[in-house]
Amino acid sequence: DDMEMRPAKIKMGVSKIGGLGKVEGSASWMCGKTIVVAEIKGPEVTSAISAAESRRDIEVAVKAVVKPTVGLITEREHEIEEKIVRYVQGILDFSCPPRTAITTIVQIVSDDGSLLATTLNAVSVALLDAGVPLYACPAAVSLGMEKGGRLLLDPDRSEEQHCEATSTHCFLSEGEEEESSEAAAGSGLFLSSTTGATSISNVLAGVAMAKQASVCVVQQMRDLLSHDYQQ
Repeated sequence: DDMEMRPAKIKMGVSKIGGLGKVEGSASWMCGKTIVVAEIKGPEVTSAISAAESRRDIEVAVKAVVKPTVGLITEREHEIEEKIVRYVQGILDFSCPPRTAITTIVQIVSDDGSLLATTLNAVSVALLDAGVPLYACPAAVSLGMEKGGRLLLDPDRSEEQHCEATSTHCFLSEGEEEESSEAAAGSGLFLSSTTGATSISNVLAGVAMAKQASVCVVQQMRDLLSHDYQQ
């Protein structure tokens, strides 16, 4: 298996994408040649929560818009939007102000594979930049699964095309200590997305590998925040 991750570069407080008005937080995440910029507006008081949402006692409405590199928004961008909403809903802390709305706008600057993980990690850092209270430190990791069973971390577009399946796994890290037992390999996993078909053993091995890699992603975020606070 290939445990090497592509180099990641992260920035907070990047220039505006446009269209949101006042932006509370923003960030860019670059994984290899894949670059995504995310902006956060909110939490802000809103009356635009639907009756259905009110009946389900949803206290924070989450919205997402994903803009492609070029051209019009397609079904792919809408699918990413749905995943962003689920992702943000899964990491918001209970202390987030009730009856408010959080809007995320994502600009795909370039796409050379591992797009979903890059997008979700950019959203995480933008939320932190905005001061939105999160339940724990989130991290997303993309994997490619080759036909022979070999697993690839952060596959680029060429590698993805040769994989029988690709997946993105998202984890929550609540502290510095990491569980080391095999039984705990998937602990903290709160969101997964897989395209293609592969064996159950490959899926389980992929989750375990992604869990290990998520520790590095979380550390990158913590290092960034530590550097930002010291300035």
